[in-house]
Amino acid sequence: MWTQTAMKPKRIGFLGFEGVAASNLTDAADVFAAAPLDGGYGSRISCYEVCPIGCRYECFRAELGIALRPDSTLETVAELDTIIVPGGHGLQRSLVNETIADWILARVNQTRRVAAIGAGIYGMAPTGLLDGREVTTHWHYASDVARCFPNLRVDPRRHLVKDGAFYTASGPRAAIDLSLTLIEEDYGRHIASVVAQEFVSASVNGNGHHKLPSPVVFDSQPADRFAELIPWIMRNLHEDLSINTLARRACMSPSHFNPSVGFSDTQTFRRAFERRLGAKPRSYLKNFNVTSMAAASANGEAALPQTGRMSGAQEALAIPTQH
Repeated sequence: MWTQTAMKPKRIGFLGFEGVAASNLTDAADVFAAAPLDGGYGSRISCYEVCPIGCRYECFRAELGIALRPDSTLETVAELDTIIVPGGHGLQRSLVNETIADWILARVNQTRRVAAIGAGIYGMAPTGLLDGREVTTHWHYASDVARCFPNLRVDPRRHLVKDGAFYTASGPRAAIDLSLTLIEEDYGRHIASVVAQEFVSASVNGNGHHKLPSPVVFDSQPADRFAELIPWIMRNLHEDLSINTLARRACMSPSHFNPSVGFSDTQTFRRAFERRLGAKPRSYLKNFNVTSMAAASANGEAALPQTGRMSGAQEALAIPTQH
């Protein structure tokens, strides 16, 4: 059912290997794990499912000797929304970075975005996916990365860089800032700000208050009036979620609210939908309803009636916005 799909946490895969930077992995994973939505009546909905991934099921040792055990392996992990390569000196070994690069290439078409922290770029650069793109890394690795991968536009002065669906971060502190920025992209600045308050190593302004990374790096800061809209939608999935209703919640007219979902007109939306999912919206929904009803019947649940079309709000939530 669409309700269950909308509430499903986004799966974030963290790659682990001998010599991984433990702080990058654990700090970033902790930020995602601390990002819940208010489900109403005291309940909390997890925004993300954190998935530690290893080359094998055996424990591996991080840079500081800490033993870590993955939940799944490169071969067994399920589909992921985001892949993050935490970095660490282990990635400078050709066997490790070539294995990870091959795996990323095999998964990239089914993954929304890929990120590397510090030396994590050694696992992404061999894929060729970063060729011609702007990237950053820790200053310690910058000259070697530029020498080994001359097609990359390396700028170690940058804290965070986004180029298309690929993200690079400079080092340990940037691991937290990267995670907060991805949360902001997914759920809005309000949710990201709440999470940021729990992490003292995030950027701090002159008054000692936490703040998110500069929006100059990632142009993902939504208008304040949208900050509470997504949590409200998650608490009211069975209510009227039409464009008119959501516009009223955002204190906007429907004509001004409609372009805010990311599509200038219905034809643009249909093209984006078909490009991402390989089917027209009506065909996709027809197949989706059949699958949902079969699953509900198997579980002894009552399936939602087939309407033949999604509301405008459901369509907007089902597909990432195109900017």
